[in-house]
Amino acid sequence: MKGLAIRQAEAADAAQLAMIHQAAFAKGWSAKEMASLLGNGATGWLASQAGAPAGFVLVRQAADEAEILSLAVLPAARRKGLGLALMGTACTALKAAGVKQLFLDVRESNAAARHLYARAGFVCCARRPAYYADNMAACVYRRALS
Repeated sequence: MKGLAIRQAEAADAAQLAMIHQAAFAKGWSAKEMASLLGNGATGWLASQAGAPAGFVLVRQAADEAEILSLAVLPAARRKGLGLALMGTACTALKAAGVKQLFLDVRESNAAARHLYARAGFVCCARRPAYYADNMAACVYRRALS
């Protein structure tokens, strides 16, 4: 992708992460929530296109496993490979940190996200009925990194 830069997110990026998350999801996380996650063990990568924030991925590692807490891309930047680029960056860094398996939950009805995760090498390994507040089920995806 032309003009794409991905770097590790810092607490100072919390407002940008929140802006992206709020544009990507019906109930977006606040800057305070983003700063709290980054200050309490989460790691993130922020993608910019032509110098403007466009997407991010947040993960939390525990021993040799990690979980994607959120992947968000601005609507105008979707379907251009940014999500895959963020996933690739996260997977490479997590593997180097000794992570053997990466997990995530995704709304069962989110076909676009499920397609992205399948393209990134994830497989659905479980289902969580009524996982979300609106009783929608979640699919649990897993990708081996070792």
